[in-house]
Amino acid sequence: MVKHILRFSSQMTQHCFAIITTWCILLTLRPFDPVMATTFSSFRRKIGVVPVRSAINRDTRYGPWLNPTQILYRLDTTYTATETSTIQQAMTQISSDTGGCIKFQPYVTGTNAGTDHIFIGKTLNNGQAIPTCFSFPGRVLTQAGQGQKMAVFGASNTNGCLDTVRDVMKYLVHVLGLRNEYNRPDRDQYIQTFPANIRPELQALNILRPYTAAQVDYLNTAFDFNSVTIPSASKYANPGTLLYTPTISGVSFGTLPRLSQGDCIGIVLQYPGCSIASCQNPYVTQGIPVTTAATTGTTGTGTTAATTTGNTATTTPNTATTTPNTATTTVVPPGGGGGVPIGP
Repeated sequence: MVKHILRFSSQMTQHCFAIITTWCILLTLRPFDPVMATTFSSFRRKIGVVPVRSAINRDTRYGPWLNPTQILYRLDTTYTATETSTIQQAMTQISSDTGGCIKFQPYVTGTNAGTDHIFIGKTLNNGQAIPTCFSFPGRVLTQAGQGQKMAVFGASNTNGCLDTVRDVMKYLVHVLGLRNEYNRPDRDQYIQTFPANIRPELQALNILRPYTAAQVDYLNTAFDFNSVTIPSASKYANPGTLLYTPTISGVSFGTLPRLSQGDCIGIVLQYPGCSIASCQNPYVTQGIPVTTAATTGTTGTGTTAATTTGNTATTTPNTATTTPNTATTTVVPPGGGGGVPIGP
């Protein structure tokens, strides 16, 4: 009798172990959910140690694009041939730097009706001018095929972003899910900021306001000084001044019209089918010293919240209500520091 009980117990143990193992395998093979994987902790690919990765959006109103090789866009018809070329060069460079796993394609009326896409223009939906360029931090999950606005226009002396390919790349990587590196919650360890130097017309946009931990995923990675999300320190500053400077000796900000290795890694981690192996460091391949810091610098100065006026209502950057492109002109361009969408 005892032998039968022991034999039965052994068989049941093996059977339960087999069931548990099967469930583990099934869970491991569960399909990737492109909507829910909006934070770094949601990604299920094991990548080991990633020393550099640009800050990734974790605001649950936004997520990755469903088909990274067919991110649709429409261009406003007011762009000149030169401006159109600059935008398309920026798209091509991002595709190249990510090994071709990210591709932008023109929206085709009729064929692509009802498909989520980006509408790139120079103004708000009603034609109202805006203080500077802006983009949403990822795909607006509620756009329902209407399109989401991305505004790029003008030269630097007009607070625009069509001067260079690198400037345009900044706003395109935002729409892919990256946030401004210089607004990271821990940025004061790496850079010192000077809010008083912001141009008067941009003061209300909080462009130096740091993100909260709920808005961005940046932990366990070094600050990426080469990220395309960091504009020239003088770009939005009063003449003869800077908005930020590195606090670490021998470090400078990137200037190439290329994704940094951290930008690339931050993007490809969000999209299945993309490989980290495609992410190269252009500053090394061109013989430029790597400027990414892993040490702590001097604490800088943050900014306080301010109210910014949009097209139809007054909103605060952190809580602004935004709508897709075809809605009633309520898309407003709050600043990068917690604002939605992302400004400078």
